[in-house]
Amino acid sequence: MHRNTAVVGGDQGSRGGGPVPTGWAVRFGVLCIALVTPACADDLGPRWVEDLRFSPDSLYLDVGDTAHIEVFVLDQDGERFDPVWVDRIDWSVGGTGELEVAAEPGRGPVVVAVAEGAALLTGALGRARPAMPVWIRPVGLDQVRFSENPFRASSMGRRAVSVQMIDTAGVVMNPVRFDISWSLQDTTLVTMLGPARSASASLWGQSWLGDGRVRREGRTTLTATINGEAYPLEVVVTPEPVEPTAAPALSVLPGRGLELVWRSSLYAQAGYRVTRSTSPTGGWVEVRPPSFEGPWVLRDTTFVDDEVEAGVRYYYRLQGCNLWGCAVVPSDTVSGVFPTPGGE
Repeated sequence: MHRNTAVVGGDQGSRGGGPVPTGWAVRFGVLCIALVTPACADDLGPRWVEDLRFSPDSLYLDVGDTAHIEVFVLDQDGERFDPVWVDRIDWSVGGTGELEVAAEPGRGPVVVAVAEGAALLTGALGRARPAMPVWIRPVGLDQVRFSENPFRASSMGRRAVSVQMIDTAGVVMNPVRFDISWSLQDTTLVTMLGPARSASASLWGQSWLGDGRVRREGRTTLTATINGEAYPLEVVVTPEPVEPTAAPALSVLPGRGLELVWRSSLYAQAGYRVTRSTSPTGGWVEVRPPSFEGPWVLRDTTFVDDEVEAGVRYYYRLQGCNLWGCAVVPSDTVSGVFPTPGGE
């Protein structure tokens, strides 16, 4: 690893040039006090180095690659100094990657990737101490594999997809050697959960549109960006089938009506639909408040039917519902009679 150190020195130059002055400095006949590495630029007051800007602001290199980094020296107002100030920057390299750094007068450093890893190139001048990441790709990467391709996102909860980097010998490489990030093409179809920078991503195959509606099905692309290279993965979202719900238990609540109680179902994430009839073979109608229009879905696992007539046997069935609809096959039928006053 090479540490490139710029030497500050020389005569006072033109505006923006010369060394960073300290103490008392006289320029253009005006006395200026330089308190914290200011550059006494002109008769308008002190000027100092506030920031360094790099172009590009990050790099992905293979071992042996060479890249030039253009650097701009900025003052406290965001104005550029003369390019000769670039030569006074003190460069250092940290991190797990190894870089060689050589100065190019008036422009910025030239870096050479020596060994794989994540390097951090830092430039120091005046108040500025910015750093830019330089990822040096591992040697021998041959292919990238997804744990499932295409990937099927589930509306029942999160599912994870992972990526593996394989070397030329067919051996899985350690993911910490790579810079990995994930991005979705269509976030109205799939929701990405958890950190976006790891070897796996968790997706939930539903996304609210903001007005009570939910995307039901479709296809989109999940992209894994690995050391600057994009690897797309097709994501498929399809309606989840709803499994039949177990039959509810029925009991009589004196003075109120008939109560249904059932166990919750993993598949009924939207709720439950109760239908009723006075015949076990047909005539099923949805049980809902009289003033309610449209499908009625219960969020709870209990329901009291207080719209019953004493002495009449009522039959009930239950259907679990998810975001795409209710189960095609209802539960087994249960029945009960609300007793007449003074009757059994």
